[in-house]
Amino acid sequence: MSAAVLAFVCGGVVAVIVNSQAAGTSQSTAALKSAIALEQINAKQYLAQMSKAQKRFYQNSGRFAATLEELERSAAIMFQSAHYTYKLTIRDQIQSELRATPKVDGMKSYTSLVMLSQAADGSSAIAGKICETDQPSDVPPITPQMMEVGLQCPVNSTNVPF
Repeated sequence: MSAAVLAFVCGGVVAVIVNSQAAGTSQSTAALKSAIALEQINAKQYLAQMSKAQKRFYQNSGRFAATLEELERSAAIMFQSAHYTYKLTIRDQIQSELRATPKVDGMKSYTSLVMLSQAADGSSAIAGKICETDQPSDVPPITPQMMEVGLQCPVNSTNVPF
């Protein structure tokens, strides 16, 4: 076999290997993006469930659940995530904040706020908001703020309906 034919054969094999690796890379990248999207959906669903549970907890007991364990027990949900860390903070007995921080790079962070507020007629109301960082971040959005139109997510974050 001549050197030119050998080079062509070797080059053809390398080209096939390179093309197959490139296709495998795009497939694995797509699979990774899909897995990240699924974990983010799970985090949003968990925050929505816990926000609703915290509202019910307050309506039934006149206080917010003090720990995540107490809140999960009241909602009959026991949840463990390999991809997010969850932290519940009660502020001044009128705000319950639950933050979701990713354990791995490339995922968005979340902040959920459930708080006591006053309705237009002066009665007490319970407001809630979940905010998602616009870009992947290991820092959750700061606490949503009460404005004239209701709770608003901070800059660089977006409302998550629940």
